[in-house]
Amino acid sequence: MGIHAEKMEPAGAARPGGTAEAAGVRPGGAVEAAEVRLGGAVEAARVRPASAAEVAEVRPGGAVAAARVRFVPAEIWCPPLARLRPIREELGLRSILNTIEKLLDFSQSPYLVYGVYHNTVFDRMAQLIQELDYRRALIVQGTQGSEDLFIDRPTRTYVVDQGTAKLHVIDPETYGLDTPLPETNTPWSAQQQLRVTEAVLRGEAHPAFVNQVLLNGAVRLELTGRAGSVEEGVYTCKALLDSGAAWDVYRRWQEAMRLTQTAAAERTQISRKA
Repeated sequence: MGIHAEKMEPAGAARPGGTAEAAGVRPGGAVEAAEVRLGGAVEAARVRPASAAEVAEVRPGGAVAAARVRFVPAEIWCPPLARLRPIREELGLRSILNTIEKLLDFSQSPYLVYGVYHNTVFDRMAQLIQELDYRRALIVQGTQGSEDLFIDRPTRTYVVDQGTAKLHVIDPETYGLDTPLPETNTPWSAQQQLRVTEAVLRGEAHPAFVNQVLLNGAVRLELTGRAGSVEEGVYTCKALLDSGAAWDVYRRWQEAMRLTQTAAAERTQISRKA
């Protein structure tokens, strides 16, 4: 979807859903630090919302109620953005729309994790986010401009809190998590993203990917006040992975999304017959 910002739920909505979801973040968020994009994994798993009717069910209930995971296909939830897609593809360049789409707040969350690519954008985004209605926000210069922290080197971030912005460098070595990423000669495909994501949730992935989830999940827990420190967040995330809670929530979400898709398809067929 090209969206690299995360809208995070208030602390009262905490739920034991896995390393990323424990912080109210879309599943797979920390795994994206290895260029794993949720949209690709969702597409590979064939559980991506496919219609406006489906979205209508997901918003108030559906997969959100069943697994407390919200996946937002931005161009379905914001049709005007979808209508601009051909123009953006024809231009083939980043534009102001890349920034706008990352700031669309579908869940009215008090927290935000926002990814930037270039150093020059840091100050501008910090100033902009200070003007928005967020309780706390984290601006991250992550992998390929995503909001995910590196696991093999420090990551530059800005913490926006109470109307002020402060530079904060997060070093995985501080938490004993720094791990070289495994070498790969092939680009990440949707199928590979899905395999790695599921392997992390099952506790069977390469240590680098697991540690990425732990670090990114822990930082989000601390940001939202659900952990008193990043160290505490790491222990919380590890417990969720080790207990299988994260995998259980993923499976409930996956099944709920499939049921939602089936219901949407059935409604479409009925309306066509009518």
